Amino acid sequence: MIPIRLEIEGLYSYQGKQYIDFERLTAAQLFGIFGATGSGKSSILEAITFALYGRSERLSGRVSGGAAYQMMNLKSNKLYIDFEFRAGRADHDRYRITVEGRRHKKQFEKIQSFQRSAYQWKGEQWQPMEWEDATGVVGLSYENFRRTIIIPQGRFEEFIQLRSKDRSQMLQDIFGLRKYDLSRQTKSLIRKNQLRMENRRALLQQYGGVTREAIEAEKQQIAALEAQHRELSRQLAEQQKAYEQQQLLKSQFETLQQTQAEWDSLQALQPEMEARAQRLETYLLALESFSITLNKRKEKAAQLESLQQELQRDRATFADMEAELKTLGLTFQSIEAAFQQREELLKEVAELEQVVRLKELEGVIEKLEQRVGDGRGVVEQLEREIKQQEQQLQAQQQQVQRLRRDLPDAQELLAIREWYAVQQQLSERLSWVEQQREGLEEKIAQARREKQALLRQTSLDPRQYELPSARLVELLQEEMAQKKQQKEELEARKQQLLHQQQLLALAGELRPGEACPLCGATEHPAPAQSAGQQQALLKVQQQLQAAAAQLETLGALLPQLRQLARQARSLAEELQQQKQEAAALHARMEQHKARFVWEQFQQKDDAAFQRQIERMQQESAKIENREQQIAALQAALTEKRDKVQRYRQSLEKLLLEKSSRSGEWLAAKKALSKCNYDELSQLPDEELLQRATALKKQHEETAILYAETAAQLKEKKARLDVLKGKIEAAAQQQQLATRQLAVIQQELQGQLEQSGFESLEEVETTLAQALNIQAEKDALREFEQQRTQVHTTLAHLRKQLDGQSFEPQLFEQLRAKIEEATQRQTHLAQEAGAKKAYMNRLLTELEKKQRLQQEMKQLELRAENLRLMENMFRANGFVNYVSTVYLQNLCAAANVRFMRLTRNSLSLEVDEQNNFHVRDLLHGGRQRSIKTLSGGQTFQAALCLALALSEQVQQQVQARQNFFFLDEGFGSLDKESVQVVFQTLKALRQEKRIVGIISHVEMLQEEIDTWLWVVNHPENGSKVQGSWEE
Repeated sequence: MIPIRLEIEGLYSYQGKQYIDFERLTAAQLFGIFGATGSGKSSILEAITFALYGRSERLSGRVSGGAAYQMMNLKSNKLYIDFEFRAGRADHDRYRITVEGRRHKKQFEKIQSFQRSAYQWKGEQWQPMEWEDATGVVGLSYENFRRTIIIPQGRFEEFIQLRSKDRSQMLQDIFGLRKYDLSRQTKSLIRKNQLRMENRRALLQQYGGVTREAIEAEKQQIAALEAQHRELSRQLAEQQKAYEQQQLLKSQFETLQQTQAEWDSLQALQPEMEARAQRLETYLLALESFSITLNKRKEKAAQLESLQQELQRDRATFADMEAELKTLGLTFQSIEAAFQQREELLKEVAELEQVVRLKELEGVIEKLEQRVGDGRGVVEQLEREIKQQEQQLQAQQQQVQRLRRDLPDAQELLAIREWYAVQQQLSERLSWVEQQREGLEEKIAQARREKQALLRQTSLDPRQYELPSARLVELLQEEMAQKKQQKEELEARKQQLLHQQQLLALAGELRPGEACPLCGATEHPAPAQSAGQQQALLKVQQQLQAAAAQLETLGALLPQLRQLARQARSLAEELQQQKQEAAALHARMEQHKARFVWEQFQQKDDAAFQRQIERMQQESAKIENREQQIAALQAALTEKRDKVQRYRQSLEKLLLEKSSRSGEWLAAKKALSKCNYDELSQLPDEELLQRATALKKQHEETAILYAETAAQLKEKKARLDVLKGKIEAAAQQQQLATRQLAVIQQELQGQLEQSGFESLEEVETTLAQALNIQAEKDALREFEQQRTQVHTTLAHLRKQLDGQSFEPQLFEQLRAKIEEATQRQTHLAQEAGAKKAYMNRLLTELEKKQRLQQEMKQLELRAENLRLMENMFRANGFVNYVSTVYLQNLCAAANVRFMRLTRNSLSLEVDEQNNFHVRDLLHGGRQRSIKTLSGGQTFQAALCLALALSEQVQQQVQARQNFFFLDEGFGSLDKESVQVVFQTLKALRQEKRIVGIISHVEMLQEEIDTWLWVVNHPENGSKVQGSWEE
């Protein structure tokens, strides 16, 4: 996460809107935010974390209700945060979060719920997006974000001070190490593997009888069956050959019998076929001699009969049509007379319709008169209402003017309200400063008590306890020097006593006449004697132990005393700042009280002012209500005046229309000639229209009937003329057909005399048979061909079978033997096939059994591996192991900087329980607790671990640049340590690390080129100024 810009308004000490350009800051990679205590430096980080996660470090959790009131500046009615940043892979994505909240207009302590909006930059514009918090975008929870990216004040050393379990949990959350907790998946795999093993065992039990011996036995049985099958096949082939020969002989004898029967049948048909040939010959003779002439006579006779019938029908029709034509002529004369008078009907129709229109016009005129009367009444009523409402409007306006004159001075009330608000803010700030001062005094007293408790462990006089800390350190250093000298003297004394004790031991071993181990003398006149050396040595050893204990105590007391001294100086400085601020606040309050010039109110009690405000609000509400009533009356008056104007215009139009319609009615009535209006106006419109419709229909029917009758008369005359001509032509055709029929009859008589037929009836009977000549010829020819073929086949079979015989009984016996052998062969083949199938199944099952056995071995091996994994993953063992590896890597990365800061004197280590220790490289590389570090060394260790952790977190989220924000005062470090820390932070630029520092240490401000300076003005709140804006 890389910040781009931040806007703050109304948050804590920020009263007005302040803009922070983080791109200018992050471009320098190392920047600072400086200012006095309470200026609002940490509020910048508070704004960022609140925008991202909706949580406040100061208010210990999520913000709602009363907590929102605590966040908003007391002089502001609006809180607004607008934060833009980059995140995601390589910090490629841009996001923007806005938070806005407003104070209730009437209830000062009530803050409306904060409205949070989130956007992502897509397609050259901000696109809204769903937002819960920044966990999904930044990749860190709120707790881990403030431990690794933005570390609030007082939280810097939290990572070191966490319990080992909480530290491991933190690493698991940050780096997603829960993915290495595979215990549940392992148990699931174990269950699945066990089920597969049980399944394989059950399957193997099914294949218990499948062996290679069983398969060999089946192979031998199959070979025996195949041998029997081959022998039987050979025998069956010989029998089949003999059977085929007998079968051929049987077929030939059966064919001979069938051919003989067919020849006998053809011989029986011979007389019939000869008679059929004679009948065909007679039919052909009659057809050739008489067919054409008989057909002519038949056609001509039919034509003559048709002409006679048609002539008879036409003559009857001609008589009927003459009578109809005469009757139609008389009818046409009467219709023609009515047709000449038809126009008079249309004139009467037009006047009837005009009477109906005159009646309608009378109704329109009556309605217009009614509307004119009604309109005049409405206009008069509206004019009366307008006059009444004008009077009401005037009264309301006068009343509003009176209420406005009685209102209090709004500018004066606003100034008084501002005075009370500033007074409350100053009082609350003074109360907070007093609380801080009391707390600091208590801390100073506690530090004094701790110092006295430490000094009691020394040999200093209690009267020296109040000496300056520097003097006390010198006294303790002098005492340590004395103790060291005393210890060295005791060590020398101890060595002397040990040497004497060794001489006494040698003297005790001397014997007269034996050589001395030291000088070689054989006489020992005055051997050394023991004179209390043992007691003296014991006393010296006790004094040495006491001196060593005192030195160790003094060595441990000096760093603690220096730490307490630094703490006391820092607390004293802060106490002095608080006292100065309290004095300034008292002075401001006196100045502010001097500005109170309103005698009707009290400075310490704003109850009367609140009542005046309530009264003003009530009167303002009344005025607003009356003004709304006045606006409503004015709108109603305007609407009614417009309505009266529209009604008057409509009334004038109605009068003009009434005059026009009356003139139109008189002119139409005078135009009537055939109808009497006074009589017909009494009839209903429906009856008048029915009369007009009947007359129209009569006019139309007369014209149609005239045209239809004239057309009928013309058509009948034309048809009568046509029919007359047709009758004359038909009579001439009848005479011609009679003469032609006589000629044909003479021709037939001559042909009969020349033929062999006795009469024409005999000829007609012969032709009546209607034989199919081609079919008869084909049948006779096929009969002769079949007879010749059968006779030839019969002669051939008799010659072929001459001397041979067929015995049916032997044939059946042979067929029975073949069927029996075939069944036996099929049975052997089926039995051998079944055996082969069984053997193949055994082979398949043997393969399955071998495969299952192999799978069983693999599953058993997998079970052993899974049991090993289950033990490894039990109780989060593997996750803890991975956490330890991450922590060790983190420690190794931190040591690169920590050893440089401590000049290779200290290094950090992690034990098996994930607890931090320190390796003291200047004292034999011995290990000790990290809690034994001084305040400055603890800060250095925490800084190095935080930088290493931040680096790994940035790698985890694949950020392009590493960002780290530290809100820590650096007050616990001496000047040299601060310089070393600063050099370390500057070196991070080469690692593309962005580091921001919040501090009040002046030396850091002098060393950092790019910074923000935050100043808290008493009247205008916190203001931010960049180093580039000077």
